[in-house]
Amino acid sequence: MWKKITLKEIVARIDADISVMLLNKKPVLRTSVLHILATAFGGAVFLYLRCLDYIADQLFVSSCDAEFLKLRGLRYGMAQLSSSKASGVACLEIFGDTGARLSGDLRFVRDDGVQYEYVGPESYLSTPGSVLIDIRAIEPGAIGNMYTTYRGKLSYLQPVDKFTSDVNLVDNVSGGADDEDIERFRSRVKLREKKPPMGGADGDYIEMAMKEISVGAAWEYKNRNGINSVDVVIKSNDPKLPSPGIPALQRIQDLLDKDKPLTTTCIARPVSLKPVNWKIKMNPNDSSMQDLVRSQLSSLFFETGAPESVMTVTEGEREIQSIPGMVAAQIIGVDVATGWNEIPRVGSLTFENY
Repeated sequence: MWKKITLKEIVARIDADISVMLLNKKPVLRTSVLHILATAFGGAVFLYLRCLDYIADQLFVSSCDAEFLKLRGLRYGMAQLSSSKASGVACLEIFGDTGARLSGDLRFVRDDGVQYEYVGPESYLSTPGSVLIDIRAIEPGAIGNMYTTYRGKLSYLQPVDKFTSDVNLVDNVSGGADDEDIERFRSRVKLREKKPPMGGADGDYIEMAMKEISVGAAWEYKNRNGINSVDVVIKSNDPKLPSPGIPALQRIQDLLDKDKPLTTTCIARPVSLKPVNWKIKMNPNDSSMQDLVRSQLSSLFFETGAPESVMTVTEGEREIQSIPGMVAAQIIGVDVATGWNEIPRVGSLTFENY
């Protein structure tokens, strides 16, 4: 196997050549001028080789640096994706004998300071009661994602007449994502080079879906619903909500409709979550260790889980046994196979002493 030569090895080779050709195989003293010249020349050669090595790395998508990767992406009309804003549905309560006005300047704030805005049309609600509205994070990024299990407080940024003080989530506020990191962009460029667009060939619909920044992975299935039909199963990049919400799905559907062949019916579908219910015998068996096991398995399922695959007991045990402080662990259960639109998720776990 080829190994990069070091500066010390280059200088040693030059010293050896000087010894043979000029000193009748006598060693070159480290304090001699010849050794100093060998070191200087070796340094120049080493820098030249490093430069060639860097240039060679830039020839391939898998090894080039960020700037060269962006240039390669531009060849295919691809660029790093910008961050997106989270959006969802909330419920407002109107009280009193008269209605209230919904206006575009309606703002909400989470107890940690993250703000949201009403994105519907300006309207007047003539009767008291509850109303569902679309909300969106004011700032882009994953920090705007919020779930129906959120225990914090969502309230009005400024008091609004005729509305109660609390705002209730009806659906997850999801789809928020940070700027695309360089490795995700690299994987998209690699897919583009490996499978150039061919008017609906294998991989085309995955590439279309990955243009949405909140997509973590996608799988395509052709002709499941008839000739020229394509189902694209989507997993988000949010471990807390692997199944994307309606706003993100709509953005993905718009991308598919824009780029798909005219004769193809293409549907973006959220991935379904198949619960994994295992009994786990472990030592130690306490609440903190149980929380670590749930967290570790959740990460494993999210990162490696895929449709039409099998999550094995062996993989689960290996992941649990890697937890610091875990003495012994055994899973009592069976391997879990996922369907064409499923990935595994942590379901009901029961724990026993090992």
